[in-house]
Amino acid sequence: MASDDNRNRILLVQKILLDNTDPEHPITQARICELMERTYGVPINRKTVSSILNNLNTDWDLHIEHNRNGYYVASRVFSIPELKLLVDTVQTAKFLTEKKSRELIKKLEAQTSIYGSKELHREVVLMNRPKTDNEKTYEAVDSLHTAVNSDRQVEFQYTQWDIGKHLRTKYNGKIYRVSPWAMVMNDGNYYLIAYNPEHKDIRHYRVDKMINVRIVDLPREGGREFADFDLVGYSRSTFGMYRGPVRNVTFRCQRSAVGVIIDRFGREEMIIPEGKDYIRVTLPIAISPQFFGWLTGLGEQISIVGPEDVKEEYLQFLRKIIEDYHIQPG
Repeated sequence: MASDDNRNRILLVQKILLDNTDPEHPITQARICELMERTYGVPINRKTVSSILNNLNTDWDLHIEHNRNGYYVASRVFSIPELKLLVDTVQTAKFLTEKKSRELIKKLEAQTSIYGSKELHREVVLMNRPKTDNEKTYEAVDSLHTAVNSDRQVEFQYTQWDIGKHLRTKYNGKIYRVSPWAMVMNDGNYYLIAYNPEHKDIRHYRVDKMINVRIVDLPREGGREFADFDLVGYSRSTFGMYRGPVRNVTFRCQRSAVGVIIDRFGREEMIIPEGKDYIRVTLPIAISPQFFGWLTGLGEQISIVGPEDVKEEYLQFLRKIIEDYHIQPG
């Protein structure tokens, strides 16, 4: 089985190169021979290593280069900056548990050398974020994508936190059956956008709060409703994905706040100059306490011009906060 032995040697040399080299860390043929015997118990000479290096370059599409210090893998599927971006995305995804995040990051680390891996590990420490405790979320995401692609409904139970910091099922363990149409990411959380036949409308559900997700062998409903549904506009108009009646709200903003508007709602909205210091913009907004909280955080930079009932609802929101702090307004 000489061919099998040769293939085994090629794979081991390839692993040594992938694990131990990059343009800043080349390795000599003598060092490869040493690692082959010490790490894998496979004796090999420099002549064979030289032949394998040529083979890897020509037949195995491994881009190997060399300089006066040795040989190294010159290019990989992912660069270090790309891997850092992927690691950060995994680490900030709240729908993944800490355990699942570490598993995925470990796989990403395997895409670079031991030296590049250290850089990624440092990023993990710096980018630590709160995570879900629902170990099944990762599987639920896969099931929901499968249901969307196979045009099938899904069933699940929905949960909420109790004061003991445990997720408990809502409505005494009620089984939800909905037709999934899309998955969206918002503030590090995954949401299912689905048609709810009970309410006959499109609703969203946070995936890490869904348990016992299963695909139902029934065709999806709500195709007509979803065809008229503006998914991008919906994501922009909701704050923290909290539902509320969508209204066209007109704002008067300081010019310095134009970046806030563009970052939150995009560049498509019409911004009208108002004098030299202000702008005016009308935006579709899902009216909710979360929206009012966002507005309050911006202080005097942005104020509601209309509609009057939305303006009054915001004033009531502020009055209630003041009352709770026992501060008399005015």
